[in-house]
Amino acid sequence: MKTFRARRWLLALVTTVLGVGLFLVWQLGQIALRPVAVYSGWLLLGLVLVLTFFNARKKLPFLPLLSASTWMQAHIYLGWLGCFVFVLHTGVRVPDGWLELLLAAVFGLVAASGAFGLLLSRWLPPRLVRSGESLVYERIPWLRHQLAEEVRELVRRAEAETQSTTMADMYLRVLHPYVLRVPPLLAPLTGDG
Repeated sequence: MKTFRARRWLLALVTTVLGVGLFLVWQLGQIALRPVAVYSGWLLLGLVLVLTFFNARKKLPFLPLLSASTWMQAHIYLGWLGCFVFVLHTGVRVPDGWLELLLAAVFGLVAASGAFGLLLSRWLPPRLVRSGESLVYERIPWLRHQLAEEVRELVRRAEAETQSTTMADMYLRVLHPYVLRVPPLLAPLTGDG
């Protein structure tokens, strides 16, 4: 059984070889004066439809259509291949009309969101593992409340032991507003939660 890293390299190599092969066929088609833009357009449409099937596969997990991880890997590498075919098809030029501009913008946004999703799927899991316990989004408000209660109890205990209000004053001035504030939407990504 191959390791994940070995499979990743193999799939990247296969995708690269396919891309180079498509580029060579594209060049030969242009030399032979074939309508390569039509061919690449149909290929791109087919790739987009296959990429869309991954979403359908996620919604129908009871069907025996390979594992979700296999579909995900196919989705990733076919997505990169689709981006390459898009570049071949458009010829790396600014779109001429409104329809071309709209189609290019939609494809670009979808491809960028896919690349961003891939980045997050590789970057976030190690951060979540490092944080200790398994974090469920719905439990975050309860955990924040528990933390606030714990801090309040520690401050009360420190105040009773030292017979001083210094800690309580600092808690009321600095810590209490910090603990009660709602963190910004992107705080978990930056670590500022």
